[in-house]
Amino acid sequence: MDNFKCYKHKENNAVCSCVGCGRFLCSDCTINVKGKNYCNECLNEKFDNLENKQTNVFMNSSSSASAAASSGNTRVPPYPTHNIIIHGLLLMFTLGLGNIIYLAYIINEQNKWKMKYRG
Repeated sequence: MDNFKCYKHKENNAVCSCVGCGRFLCSDCTINVKGKNYCNECLNEKFDNLENKQTNVFMNSSSSASAAASSGNTRVPPYPTHNIIIHGLLLMFTLGLGNIIYLAYIINEQNKWKMKYRG
């Protein structure tokens, strides 16, 4: 790294690069965290993101669903079945309009679930 200069201190030779942004750092600018080298800006950004996540969890603690969503720990609801087997059997033996509409509703709910949770 002798050929590279620090992005902040142009007179100092770089000793490593930041794992967050890739900028070259001198020994004065390098902050080592768990064996990884960061610049001050990237480390501050990581702490700000972490702090925002924790603040959102406590601010939204009145609603467990929004707290889970803001902390990134969202739980996927179960795949909607709604007795689809029973309604499928009923549909085979009776041609009731209610069964047809309910079966179409279940299929629509399953498609919505797939689009939301499986992309």
